[in-house]
Amino acid sequence: LSREEDKVALEAALCFAFPWSSYYAAEALQLSGIVAILFCGIVMATYTRVNLSHHARELTTEMFECLASIAEAFVFNYLGMAFFTFPILRSDISWRLALITLLACFVGRLHVFFFLPLTNAVRRRIARQHAEVEGKSGTSDAAHRAQRIMQAMRDAILTPAHAFVLWFSGLRGGVAFAIAAAAYGDSSFPAPCEATHTCTGEELSPGLAILQATLLIAVFT
Repeated sequence: LSREEDKVALEAALCFAFPWSSYYAAEALQLSGIVAILFCGIVMATYTRVNLSHHARELTTEMFECLASIAEAFVFNYLGMAFFTFPILRSDISWRLALITLLACFVGRLHVFFFLPLTNAVRRRIARQHAEVEGKSGTSDAAHRAQRIMQAMRDAILTPAHAFVLWFSGLRGGVAFAIAAAAYGDSSFPAPCEATHTCTGEELSPGLAILQATLLIAVFT
């Protein structure tokens, strides 16, 4: 398809269709659709992008950036509205659970610093491959192509500041809060008093405590 000038729209459509199909295939198999689409994106970024035509590569990049901005705005609005749509702001907020969970998240994200050199090495290699492919398709001379390759490799390097942002922010809790909200709505974590039918309606259920802790962490990070 990359050799056909009039197939740019089809290339872009396939780039959207494969992640969509991988997500629903995983959900149909009762697996994690989020993890499936994550690995699908990693594979497509490595193997699909270099095989797209120049126009399709630019089109898909701009479209995915646009959708990412829209999705990010939706997540922020969703988390902000959750304060008013869920019983979050109660006097019996489990601050200890939120603090322990936050510390566990920070400890679990320390691998960002440990694997930073390896990540930069892989990113430089991928950037070099992409720059070489784009250079071969252009009409620039060898010196200009070499300069573009070096610039692409420099731009691909993640600095310690980037690593700190990844460590502190993580995924910003949008997916985690959606899962916690679904568990709270389905009463997946019933209160202990429900087994003895002694609930008064004022107890802090485990599901609500998890929901509160997740939202507080998402807002903080």
